[in-house]
Amino acid sequence: MEESDEEGAKRCWIYETIVEAQDHFIDFFMKAREKAFYDAWRSLEQAELSLLRLKQHHPLEEAYCLGLMAKLIPQFQDIFPYAVFFSPGLVIRKRKCSICGRVVSAVQGCGHRKGYIYQGRFCCHIVEDVEPLEISFVKKPAQRFGVPFKVKEDGSAEDHYNYAGVDYVISGLRSPFSDWSYTRTKRRHPHSRYTDVSPNAPCPCGSGSSYEECCLPNKEGVLRPHIDIVFSEQPPASLPRQAYSDDWSPSSAGHAKVLSRQRNVKPRANLDPDM
Repeated sequence: MEESDEEGAKRCWIYETIVEAQDHFIDFFMKAREKAFYDAWRSLEQAELSLLRLKQHHPLEEAYCLGLMAKLIPQFQDIFPYAVFFSPGLVIRKRKCSICGRVVSAVQGCGHRKGYIYQGRFCCHIVEDVEPLEISFVKKPAQRFGVPFKVKEDGSAEDHYNYAGVDYVISGLRSPFSDWSYTRTKRRHPHSRYTDVSPNAPCPCGSGSSYEECCLPNKEGVLRPHIDIVFSEQPPASLPRQAYSDDWSPSSAGHAKVLSRQRNVKPRANLDPDM
């Protein structure tokens, strides 16, 4: 490709980035099926970053499943159990342009603009000297890789999260690019699931009131949040019509939560958003 063919080089970068986003998304799906959920989460984040770079130069349309990935990525992120993240505070002392290699700062540029494509290369700033200041816990980080885990006595990390919701949805999908949607709802769980809860203990519904003053008098059970899932394709017959997340994931902590599937015009399921 001739050096002056900027438009041709940009098209090559666009197609390379489309394939990159697809690869990361497929990798997420396969790792989630293998129960490697944190690794899957990282691949999902990479797919999102690829789409963020791409959308500045190419519409996220239905071609190449770009629009579908842009829809599904935040849905998957929402049903993961991660609620808080590490967010580092940094002082950047030196950064360089990825195109020309010159040192840049807030007052000294190089002529290249971040996010633009030059001869098929994406312009960004490469940090070479940084001073860490702090680490904060946040709910909406700039990047989502910093997931906190418990630490075992030997110093190794322990993945203590309940992935029943993610596992349930992944198990119901025929392929990485099978569509699905969800709506948050609430449903009563039978009191038989809470026989270990004292009437004077906090109600399992999370209201803050005691069990006997809140849901215990209601014969239908404890009111719990759910997610109503609609699969665009018929899920495998092995996916149960109803299950509880503590049965689905025996190592999970906390009270039981319902996972259920109903056959309708489109197959549906209900998941607890805490999972």
